Amino acid sequence: MSEECCDFIDNREELRRRHGEVLVAKITKHFLDRFLTRKARDYRKLDLMTIRSTILNILRDGKYYATTTSIIVFHPTYTIVACFDREHLVLKTVMRTKELNEKLRKLIDKGRKVLWRDVIILMPRRILQK
Repeated sequence: MSEECCDFIDNREELRRRHGEVLVAKITKHFLDRFLTRKARDYRKLDLMTIRSTILNILRDGKYYATTTSIIVFHPTYTIVACFDREHLVLKTVMRTKELNEKLRKLIDKGRKVLWRDVIILMPRRILQK
């Protein structure tokens, strides 16, 4: 039998393994675009620091539901869909929690709180250069 190399990451196991450690979250450009189009309220001043602090609050205080392919973070205002990619949690998209479909709403009760030692958020380079 030959050895197989697989880059598959089981997000459920990865979340269990990293519980209580430092979470490094990487924001994608798609995530930022979705955040701007699906924002829950009109912010007086919407800049990168406001977005970063909002995401920090969601990741710190939200309930996590993990499947093999993705991680869903439920918060009263926003819901984030993400997945682990080696050492980072890559944030893919964001939705308003009150606009979730019934299938996702049922998963909120199954989510559990995860305590992180610290949360570090990495922004895309193209956004930082503007």
